[in-house]
Amino acid sequence: MINLIIIFVILTVSLIPFSASFNQQITLNINNFHNEIFVKNISQCPKLTPRQTLPRSVHDLRIDDIKVIMALGDSITAGFGAKGHNVKAPIDIHKLHENRGVSFSIGGDPGAVTIANFIQHYSPELIGPSTGDHLVELCYGLICPPYQYKPEKDRFNAAQSGMMASNLTIELNYLLEQLYKEPMEVVLKSYKLLNFFIGSNDICFRCSNDLPWLTPEQFENYLISTLDVIRSEIPNTIVNLLGVFNVSQVYNFHGEDYCKGWGLVANYECSCAFVPGVVGALNRKKMDETAMEYNKAIRNVVDHYASHRSNTFAVVYHGNNIDLLTFPVEGLSNIDCFHPSIISHEFIAKTLWNNLVLPSNKRNGRIEWDDDVDIRCFGENDRINTNLT
Repeated sequence: MINLIIIFVILTVSLIPFSASFNQQITLNINNFHNEIFVKNISQCPKLTPRQTLPRSVHDLRIDDIKVIMALGDSITAGFGAKGHNVKAPIDIHKLHENRGVSFSIGGDPGAVTIANFIQHYSPELIGPSTGDHLVELCYGLICPPYQYKPEKDRFNAAQSGMMASNLTIELNYLLEQLYKEPMEVVLKSYKLLNFFIGSNDICFRCSNDLPWLTPEQFENYLISTLDVIRSEIPNTIVNLLGVFNVSQVYNFHGEDYCKGWGLVANYECSCAFVPGVVGALNRKKMDETAMEYNKAIRNVVDHYASHRSNTFAVVYHGNNIDLLTFPVEGLSNIDCFHPSIISHEFIAKTLWNNLVLPSNKRNGRIEWDDDVDIRCFGENDRINTNLT
């Protein structure tokens, strides 16, 4: 009997470290479950258990509540040149494609690393992502030919290459036309996310043309007039309003071998950025100043709607303070060494996605290139953050 007691004591003492280790392992797993989870592929994120209580407003949305995705913007949102082509070959107009299926904000090609596809992982019935590739749709100032949209591929991606803030009515009319082809249940009741990114072409044009319709004040007015229509015509929408970045920084890549042969194209797209010498330096300084002024205007717009809080409409500011000088040259499309390539679209998609649940003051810092950005998994208690702080 004494021997059995001794054996029992020895076993008990020897099992204490194992028991402590086992309990610690359980604790760690629980903590990991409650903490943020980051993965390499969105398919690795756990699906969310359906909500027992419906959202109270646009300020109470989980990512799986989003059923419609939309976009307004310019050639970047349209995915112009994202896949590039052999720049040593003669320029072929048939290669001047918008690769809308890989657009960072709304691309829906299978396997594409985009915000739309991230949402679709959680909300499989999502409608609106653009797909595939097609010849460029051009709207630049007064040059906006009609009947360019290809609804079967564009879907709710209303962006057009060359678009300026003054032309946004064209995009808005297209978006409304397509949206109202859907059942009224979708239009009025479904919760929607609209990614809105405009201003790069305005910046490119303003360096030597200080026209009234390019001023920060007018830029702000264009945004508000567009958003007012969205608020009244497309209820239950969160607008993710992206800031502009310093477009002038593309000039720093002009000496790279990767960029040889692109000069004519880029000079047409943004002549302000590529003038050499003292004049060019002054142009680029003016571009950077304009970017700062436009971002202030964008924040004013967000403040305006925050002061008119609504349960069916919200505008959130998403700083886009990208430092292009930290990007590899391959981050630019080799069709013109001006537009982002597919790897930049993927990087931007991950960065914006990871910040969606953060308050504004934590998602507006400087964005530097990272070769290996992981993708955030959203939990059942995560909400798209519509607060300014």
